Amino acid sequence: MTLSLDILPCELVYRILDHLNIITIILSCRNVCTRLNAIINTYSRYQTIAELDLQQNDIDSNDSKYIAAALQNNDALKILNLGQNNIDSEGVQYLAKALQINRTLTQLNLYSNQINSMGISYLAEALQHNQTLTTLNFTCNPFSGDRFKYMANALANNKTLTDLNLTWNELGVKGRLQYLASALEKNHTLINLDLGHNHINCQGMEYLANGLQNNQALRSLSLDCNDVGSEGAQYLANALQHNTTLTMLNLSHNPIHNEGAQYLAKALENNATLTSLCLMSTSIGFEGTRALYAGLRNNRTLTTLNLWEIPICSQGAQYLANLLQTNSITLTILSMGINGIGPKGAQYIAKALEKNNTLKTLQLSVNGICAEGTQYLANALIHNKALTMLGLASNRIDTEGVRYLANALLNNITLTTLDIAGNTIGLEGVRCLVNALLTLETLKFGNSNTPEEERQYMIDVSHYLTANVICD
Repeated sequence: MTLSLDILPCELVYRILDHLNIITIILSCRNVCTRLNAIINTYSRYQTIAELDLQQNDIDSNDSKYIAAALQNNDALKILNLGQNNIDSEGVQYLAKALQINRTLTQLNLYSNQINSMGISYLAEALQHNQTLTTLNFTCNPFSGDRFKYMANALANNKTLTDLNLTWNELGVKGRLQYLASALEKNHTLINLDLGHNHINCQGMEYLANGLQNNQALRSLSLDCNDVGSEGAQYLANALQHNTTLTMLNLSHNPIHNEGAQYLAKALENNATLTSLCLMSTSIGFEGTRALYAGLRNNRTLTTLNLWEIPICSQGAQYLANLLQTNSITLTILSMGINGIGPKGAQYIAKALEKNNTLKTLQLSVNGICAEGTQYLANALIHNKALTMLGLASNRIDTEGVRYLANALLNNITLTTLDIAGNTIGLEGVRCLVNALLTLETLKFGNSNTPEEERQYMIDVSHYLTANVICD
């Protein structure tokens, strides 16, 4: 007699399911017959699964049908990752219907699939009815045409979505941002929005800025790697004058130049909500840095400023140093990597550190500080009582420079993390550091080019230290 799953005793089916992974159960065992579905629905592993990662599994529209069926019957699943698969509009249609019924899923990742404009319509319809989904990642899907307006309309009315990732979706073309801006004016729940890599230009920024002026919910906005120029920065700055909720703004890799920095700086004079600003690689020079100094010297809310990879040189470093000495400054994290500040710029920053009592993290990697600049910083560490992390990677620091740092660490009791990877400090420099590792919790020491003798010595002595030594 031949036995099949649909006639086996329930307990025996459970034992068989114990040897199958959840993916196999969902894609191969469900929807075989009504009885087997009923057994799976009562199977403990299926009932309690809260997170399902199916990324890079070659899932197509047919597989999506089974996943959708599972969503309709499972009351435990909260996180579903379907990124980097072959789900097209037909597959999304199945999922969208399930989302209208499902009452438990909170996070859905559809990153990098084959969802076109028709799929956008299906997903938008689901968002109109779903009342539990809070996070949606729709990055890198090849939709075209004007059907994005359906998604925008859904966002305008949706009451649960808080995190939305729309990077790499060509939103900067064909008026799509106009639809999104209109939705932002009406939406009261979306908190985090990522619009990176979307070819957003000046016109698109104008639409988006208009939406931001009236939005009272958004806290975090990422616009990295777009085409926002100085004029686009002006529109955004005007929005910041009126917006009272945005706390994080990422403008990295946008050519806003000094003129754009001036517009933003003017807005920061009056803005009382923004706490984090990223201007990494935005073609700002020392003139833009001077404008930021003027805009931030009376600002009492900004705590994080990222100026990585902008050519401010030592002159720009002087303005930032003046900013750090301002009594009202609230900055706790300052990133200044690849700024070309050199030893002179390090001297300005060091002088500011002697007086500053708020900055906790300072990143100065790849700035050509050398031993001379390191000496200035080391002297500042003796007096500074606030800094807990200092990044000095790839600064052409030699044994002499490390000796200055080591001596300073003997007198500093607040610094817990020091990054000196990518410097040629020599075995003597390593030994100097070992003697100073009394208060440090983390020392990032080497990289692939570090001589083996130095790496091995540090690894050997690390067993006797309280610091976490990282020899990358």
